[in-house]
Amino acid sequence: MAKFSIIITADYEVFGNGSGSVERCMIAPTQNLLDACNQVNAKLTLFTDVCELWAFEEVEKNGQWDLDYSPSTLIKDQLKKAIQQGHDVQLHFHPQWLDYSYLGNGQWKLNHDKWRLPSLSKEDISGLFKKGKQTLEDLLSPIRPSYVCNVFRAGGWCIQPEEHILEAMKEHGFRIESSVAPGMKNEQLDRFFDFEFAPDLSYWIMDEHLLKPSKGDLVEIPIFTAEVSKLKRAQFLKNRAVRKIPFKPEGCTGFAETTAKTSKVEKLKKVFNEGRAMFNFSDAVCKEEMIYMVKSARKKYADTQQNIPLVMIGHPKTFGNENELKEFLFWAANQNDISFTDYNSFLNEYQSFS
Repeated sequence: MAKFSIIITADYEVFGNGSGSVERCMIAPTQNLLDACNQVNAKLTLFTDVCELWAFEEVEKNGQWDLDYSPSTLIKDQLKKAIQQGHDVQLHFHPQWLDYSYLGNGQWKLNHDKWRLPSLSKEDISGLFKKGKQTLEDLLSPIRPSYVCNVFRAGGWCIQPEEHILEAMKEHGFRIESSVAPGMKNEQLDRFFDFEFAPDLSYWIMDEHLLKPSKGDLVEIPIFTAEVSKLKRAQFLKNRAVRKIPFKPEGCTGFAETTAKTSKVEKLKKVFNEGRAMFNFSDAVCKEEMIYMVKSARKKYADTQQNIPLVMIGHPKTFGNENELKEFLFWAANQNDISFTDYNSFLNEYQSFS
């Protein structure tokens, strides 16, 4: 019988166009998320957008910040508190923050031509990994001496073509990559990723190619995905509507900007079409959706005796469904085949890589 280790992950950031209050779209919902995890001794991994953090720090240092709080201080204090409580913090990039203009009153203009990490040069990518790792380790190692930044997720899942990124990861001592969502893709040129033909594995070792298992120094632990039928989608949507589950945290008014126009018909098709979904804790998902993903994993791995990592993803900025997550976590904590862990604990306790 398979055992399942749920790795709860949150992409820790405001919205991709710079909108959204750090206090209301990051700090407050992340505290709610940490509280929910602490109730069942679940570990949370915060994938921290250091490019955004650097921009906040620079604007504050230059005396341009004109609101009555320090976003960089709030972020760093929360990350340190998370580490103190036994959670994890790892690396995330949204490179559009590397070229910004601060417009005042918490508003930004970002360079969306740099949205995709692979759009940067090989040298710039390597420099980002070096600086990002140093930023997090300098901040968090004094809190937990054993802390190491060695796990990465690409912003917007935009990691392809991946050769320079994987090379930089190996150069700077990273062990684990976790951007892949098997079976999913986005064909927008400026948001492109394609994991349609990812390996049908719960994790794999790789070297130069993200989707080709081989001998190497890196491990891909993908976000868990599963097929969801039209009927199931309709049931979940009904639950959301009946319970009036919020999509965003209270007071969070940011929005996600996209460069491609999508018609209402296309949006409806996306909602109701049969297809794959990520194991998600935010975006107004109901507890039944989360439980469904675990049950799908049980069916998929019914014939294995392995310990299977199930990476769960979400965003504090769209985490308004706190009660739904709490009920799911309580359910999961009372299942004999489920435990909670983080990336490095999973590798160190259950796996041996040579």
